[in-house]
Amino acid sequence: METNKDRIIEQIHQMGFIISKNIEQNRLDSWLFLNLTMSQLKGLVYITFQENVCIRDLSQTLKMAQPNVTNLVDFLVKEGLVSREENPEDRRMLMLKTTAKGKKLVAELTENILSEMSRYLMQLSMEQLQALENGLKPLAKLVQEGHNQIAINKQ
Repeated sequence: METNKDRIIEQIHQMGFIISKNIEQNRLDSWLFLNLTMSQLKGLVYITFQENVCIRDLSQTLKMAQPNVTNLVDFLVKEGLVSREENPEDRRMLMLKTTAKGKKLVAELTENILSEMSRYLMQLSMEQLQALENGLKPLAKLVQEGHNQIAINKQ
């Protein structure tokens, strides 16, 4: 038997899907003009948002063989999006860092999504915005706590 809470949760899922689908379409439009494969883009984004990434870490994260990841990184380095730097703790290991050009590209892609969302949010009344903020705060807190717990469990 479906409860009122179940019905509301289902409606939230449906609304989230509608929002996500439309925002993702904007993201896809931005990504289609990039001179990067999806794996290269994933690698660039991962390197950008992580600290001290090595080829082995990237290989495990992308679930790709190390030689393939090396080729991927070679391309990102050639394009000036990523650099290889010596690890001060282990000089045998090179660390991957996003260059200013790579950070700018990732920031532009992120900004496209934020500006798209802002266009919609600006059309809401102040009361609607406050209600949305109040509704999302507890969800954001739970998601953040869950993310932190996952990070702790991985260690």
